[in-house]
Amino acid sequence: MASRPPRRVDRNDLQRMVSDKLARPSRRQIIASGGAAGRIDVADNPSADGSRPWFEAPGFQNVTENEKYIAASAKKYAVDPDLVRAVAWMETTHGYYEAPLRWIDQNASVLPMNINTDFWKDTWGSREALKDPEKNIDAGARMLKSLPRCPMHRLPQRRASTTNLMPKKSAITERVSKKYMKKSLG
Repeated sequence: MASRPPRRVDRNDLQRMVSDKLARPSRRQIIASGGAAGRIDVADNPSADGSRPWFEAPGFQNVTENEKYIAASAKKYAVDPDLVRAVAWMETTHGYYEAPLRWIDQNASVLPMNINTDFWKDTWGSREALKDPEKNIDAGARMLKSLPRCPMHRLPQRRASTTNLMPKKSAITERVSKKYMKKSLG
């Protein structure tokens, strides 16, 4: 079977492709707009495993000490508090490796909700403000609230994928889902 020669792309095709790409909102714009700017698809990933990894360190969790902030922010934004707890648990029990960078304020993200201030800038609050756990959890709950309005975010792992800007589910997002489902469904 003879192969066809590659299709020649002319200048108009190239301009149209660039224009289409530029016209589409970024994942950041879609999330920050609460889904009003467009749709985000998160691909399924059958190899993603939500089991507890060897490096998960429950001793670093700060969900318990921040429960009052979690409850208040979840209520304020009408977000399931178990989802906020699951995200905070994952971020604090897996994000401890950045501690040395936190000591010198060079880490990209701020715990407990792991809001990446390098990426988001001041979308969810200033870096300084997000160092306050109450404000950080409030911003994280607000971010989670914006996601259900994005059509593909009906499942917890899809929400976690989107907050991390992952194009498909991962071991981390599956772990958030497992923690969430365990708390929510017993």
